[in-house]
Amino acid sequence: MSSSTPTNPPSIDSPPTGPAPTRRFRLLPRGVAARMALTFLLLFGGASALLIGGVYFLTAHALREQVDRNIREDIALLRSAAQDRGLRGLARQLVRQAQMAGENQAVFLLTKADGTPIAGNLTRWPEGVPFQGRSVVARDALSLTEVTDTLPPRGPPRGPHGAGPGWSDPMGAAMPPFPPPPPMPPHRRPPPWESGEVRLVTLSLPSGAHLLVGRDMSLVEGLLDRMAFAMRLGLFVTALLALLGGWVMSRRFGHRLEGVTQASREIMAGDLSRRVPQGKGLDGDDFDQLAANLNAMLARIESLMEGVRHVSDTIAHDLRTPLARLRNRLESLQSDCAEETDREGITQALKEVDGLLSTFSALLRIAQVETGGRRMAFAPVDLTELLADVVDLYDAVAEDAGAQLDTELSTAVTVDGDRDLLFQAFANLLDNAVKFSPPQGSITLRLSVENNTPVVTLSDRGPGIPKSDRDRVFERFTRLDQSRTTPGNGLGLTMVGAVIEAHGGTITLTDTEGGGLTVVVQLRKKTGPA
Repeated sequence: MSSSTPTNPPSIDSPPTGPAPTRRFRLLPRGVAARMALTFLLLFGGASALLIGGVYFLTAHALREQVDRNIREDIALLRSAAQDRGLRGLARQLVRQAQMAGENQAVFLLTKADGTPIAGNLTRWPEGVPFQGRSVVARDALSLTEVTDTLPPRGPPRGPHGAGPGWSDPMGAAMPPFPPPPPMPPHRRPPPWESGEVRLVTLSLPSGAHLLVGRDMSLVEGLLDRMAFAMRLGLFVTALLALLGGWVMSRRFGHRLEGVTQASREIMAGDLSRRVPQGKGLDGDDFDQLAANLNAMLARIESLMEGVRHVSDTIAHDLRTPLARLRNRLESLQSDCAEETDREGITQALKEVDGLLSTFSALLRIAQVETGGRRMAFAPVDLTELLADVVDLYDAVAEDAGAQLDTELSTAVTVDGDRDLLFQAFANLLDNAVKFSPPQGSITLRLSVENNTPVVTLSDRGPGIPKSDRDRVFERFTRLDQSRTTPGNGLGLTMVGAVIEAHGGTITLTDTEGGGLTVVVQLRKKTGPA
């Protein structure tokens, strides 16, 4: 037997070496609580955002349409005054409407053909604004003033000559209808450096005069800004409440599911008497009814399993006693037998009886392990020392079989478990490796730590196990030798699988490079202080 001993063995608590495993990107969180909270946020937040956004845009459209409607009504009144009372009536009506609307809200200007102001609250025609059309300008670009008009007094001229017969006021002559205004430009928000925006409509009158009518959008935009802030705040509160509600409900559901999960873990560990918390049972909510149905199912399964186990244990116990008596009688007959032939026959019968006793003992041990009967005896186990004892036991056997047994057991590892069961499990594995290894074949037993997990690897150069049979070999009485001429009862690997599973580990069968079988056993490290 040869062994390799590195100078600095790795510790069970040391971080794993090698390239870090790649993590898959998850679009949704793994936990049910986080998913439910996110679902609530998406549903309520999305619905609230659609509702609030729709209300905002409809309100903004209605307010801006109202401004355009006010401009159209102003132009209609001015058109009526111009048609009835001419340019003087137009100017008087313009002043009256500007005063009624408020100088800070309405913009009016009536100029002559050369741009000289006649009436309004602007000192001059805005720069860049055409005489016919619609536009939007910044309020800072307008030169506002008090509402005034520069028309001469109404009536005939005074003087030595006076007015001749048939005199009429040229400013009061009726005017032809105004041309229709062009479509309004689309609404826009002013740039941040502008103090506000004013929507304007300009018309060139048939007399050559120019008319400008506009409305300030500052109040509307200010109202929309406050409305948008209130809606954003409401949306934030809605999202916060959605998250909180999702978290509360997910915590409640998670608490209910945790009871089911914990019970299922204990049942899978072998405690078939465990039940799911069911609250009010069939009279409760959906979770209580589900728990009650699960408990009824578990009770039925426990009853059936207990019946099967009772029958198996009874058969095993009842048959062990007569077999033991039969063995004692055969030994008595063997000692009293004078003929060599009879003695050989009795010896062969003793071997058959010993095989039956071994089979029944294995069945009882497997049943005890699977039901968790040995779990209370778990204690810290030095896995390195245990494997060394197994090797010492089979070193001579391997040497007699012509196999070379190599070990790498320098890593100090401690696990929680039953030392006797672990010893038997690894002894069964090593026994199979020695039994099926060819002459001069090599067997390697290695103990390592991978990703903070103890790993025992046993490799041989035997015939191996086909991939299609690797799961089946852990079932009771499974033997790859269909003729069943080789020694054994098909319970060795069943016992190994039950012991490893009882210790929270896994066992995997793979091919050895170059031919043979490799058994990989992963166990849980010891928890808590040594």
